[in-house]
Amino acid sequence: HIYNSNMCLYLLSYYSSIGKLPNFLIDSNIASDYKKLAGMFNLYKGEERRKIIEKSVLNEGILSNIVDSFTVKEDFNVTDFISNLFYLGYLTIKDSDVGTPKLAVPNGVMKRLYTGYFLSLTVDEIGGSSISYPVLESDLALNGNVDKIVDVLGYLLERLSNSDYQSFDEKYLKVLFYSLIQNFDDTYIVKSEYEVEKKYSNLLLTPLNKNKAYYSVMIKFKYLKKTGENKLKETLERTKSQLKEYLEKEEMKNIDKLRKYALVCVNSIVYMEEVI
Repeated sequence: HIYNSNMCLYLLSYYSSIGKLPNFLIDSNIASDYKKLAGMFNLYKGEERRKIIEKSVLNEGILSNIVDSFTVKEDFNVTDFISNLFYLGYLTIKDSDVGTPKLAVPNGVMKRLYTGYFLSLTVDEIGGSSISYPVLESDLALNGNVDKIVDVLGYLLERLSNSDYQSFDEKYLKVLFYSLIQNFDDTYIVKSEYEVEKKYSNLLLTPLNKNKAYYSVMIKFKYLKKTGENKLKETLERTKSQLKEYLEKEEMKNIDKLRKYALVCVNSIVYMEEVI
């Protein structure tokens, strides 16, 4: 992992003075720094740019060689671009695949920058308005309610262009939702594709502070192209069944105040049902 020295000193200074962790782990000056990340991404205009952002948000890993010499003025290709992100600390080596480095976001601060940038990019592209995160977060934490978040998700989906939907899939849906809730990371631990005994939930949110009795939330996504009512009903039922099977695992039974949702998107329309 790569750590930011400013953030480490901020954390240690606070802890040595107060004797506990700060309420807000991410300094606002750094958390709002996605404009610098945007500047990095604006250096490269290739079609792979969006995929790199999506993979970084989902922490999937980006396979790429790292070059030791390049210029941003001439023949700046995708390998040069990824190498530049690596050298500047926006990506780090996570693993390798047959000798090729697999790069990923180095830490939680950088992950927040990527999600903030991805969401701002999406909102700018559709000409959307600002999003009130405190309202979304409060309803989720106090009530375990995701209705307001789903409303914002539907708003974004309705305004995507036809070209966006040509390559739209379940993964893109999850990236959008994940980017919305990643802004809650002072309140929640957000786990993507959380595995228990080879079963996966798309997203699991558990409170960072166990003493505040906030709700935990689990969500499983499905995406369908335009289809009939029967197909939608079948997909919702199958998704709910998969969630119920996952919840039978012993580790899941230990999570207090857990609300579970099956979310199916048909083109730009979002359907959601809670698993009781």
